[in-house]
Amino acid sequence: MIEAKDLHKIYKNGASQLHVLKGIDLKVEKGEVLAVFGPSGAGKSTLLHLLGGLDAPTKGEVYINGIDIYSMNGYERAKLRNRKIGFVFQFYHLLPEFDALENVVLPLLIKVENRKFRDIRERGIEILTAVGLNERLHHRPNQLSGGEQQRVAIARALVNDPEILLCDEPTGNLDSETGKQVLDLLWNLNRKQNLTLIIVTHENEIAKVAEKVLYIKDGRVMSAVPSFVTSDIRN
Repeated sequence: MIEAKDLHKIYKNGASQLHVLKGIDLKVEKGEVLAVFGPSGAGKSTLLHLLGGLDAPTKGEVYINGIDIYSMNGYERAKLRNRKIGFVFQFYHLLPEFDALENVVLPLLIKVENRKFRDIRERGIEILTAVGLNERLHHRPNQLSGGEQQRVAIARALVNDPEILLCDEPTGNLDSETGKQVLDLLWNLNRKQNLTLIIVTHENEIAKVAEKVLYIKDGRVMSAVPSFVTSDIRN
């Protein structure tokens, strides 16, 4: 379970301040899908970074399984991120000099001490096969399509068996058909592994499968979700 209480984020630049998040509260139970909508600049990506321990709030708390992650020191929080949370971004952030398999196993190399590389490699192959890339193991990013690169990024996010997957516009750089394939992959992972998904998106399709929808505007959660979103939410 992941919970945020009264999250604020203020960026300072000299005498000026930008108040990006203004008291966000949310709770997502294990296995739920939360879709986060809102206009550009509303604070959606900032919220995702705070939930994942990538950036500290100016005020407020984030709890994962009842533990306040910002009461931890930096090392403890990094360890939690590596073991409990997977990240998928709009831009794939794959290392261009590494092939698909090498990109995927990097988090395992960070996590695991005294584990044979053969076992790490087998886990990488297993997860790439699960996302349909068993024939692309040794292709570098520039040899892969956009959809294939995003699937490599998803495999990398999943290789440590996280409880929570945070996705920031995961289909933003993909055509509609490839985007649908990526979303179908995420839904299957949610169902089969009881994976908690929090997805920042502009895609109304996501509202059809999300248990919860959050609409953020000007750094605040809006009590009324716009009709262009609610018209697609399942009953």
